[in-house]
Amino acid sequence: MTLLVSVLMMGGPKINLDGHTLGITTNSGSAAIQELSIRDVGTVTYRENSGSWIGIDTATDWIRAVAFAPGLYQARYTNPTGDTGNLSCAQAAVDTWFALSGGDLIMYLIDDTAGAGTISVTFDLEIRHGGSGGALRTGSYTMRCDRIDA
Repeated sequence: MTLLVSVLMMGGPKINLDGHTLGITTNSGSAAIQELSIRDVGTVTYRENSGSWIGIDTATDWIRAVAFAPGLYQARYTNPTGDTGNLSCAQAAVDTWFALSGGDLIMYLIDDTAGAGTISVTFDLEIRHGGSGGALRTGSYTMRCDRIDA
């Protein structure tokens, strides 16, 4: 409660997307799934191969104090480059705003390619308040999977 009162006295929540690079290494015969999520609870998290969600860092929460999430905030991903055929998002298409009051926006990088190699995709995540207007913050995120011969 003290943090919430302090934030209100300072003019409201701080919106933040610092960006991050994620990487996973797997044997070339195994599929790899990497996920990055802007959570409706105010955090940015990731997980690998359906494991536990891990907070990237409280300094990279998309909103501080997280008590303000999700409110009327929306998120989207834009400008995907690289191996974009391996990137998916069930909640929204590229360049489409998704209301975080409806849940988490989760990006999936799925690598089921045979043999050694690397796939990588970079995209921007954006946050805005309300149902119109431009992004309040944008962060660049990279997801990468290295397949090695076992």
